[in-house]
Amino acid sequence: MRRDACGTTPLSETLAAAKSLLDTGRGAVPLVFVVTDGEPDSTDAYRDELAACSFPVYGVYVDPDADGDPEYFDALVTTDATSVDRDLRALVRSLFRPG
Repeated sequence: MRRDACGTTPLSETLAAAKSLLDTGRGAVPLVFVVTDGEPDSTDAYRDELAACSFPVYGVYVDPDADGDPEYFDALVTTDATSVDRDLRALVRSLFRPG
């Protein structure tokens, strides 16, 4: 959030790192939130990582004009750089709101 986007988003590596951390965690409900400004730099590698996930992956696009690609996430929202914190918190609250 402190510098301009550089044109590539290493989402497959990010998701692999998240899976590794979740494997060692103790949480009862694993899930991942991916904050990104674009599509994966390698769509095939990302799809492979996503297919291997046994937990939901939620996307937060930091580009209010982007539609995002729903095939990359279980759910996604779009936001801008000044509203990421607020919108991410709203997404988390919506997932855990009592029925």
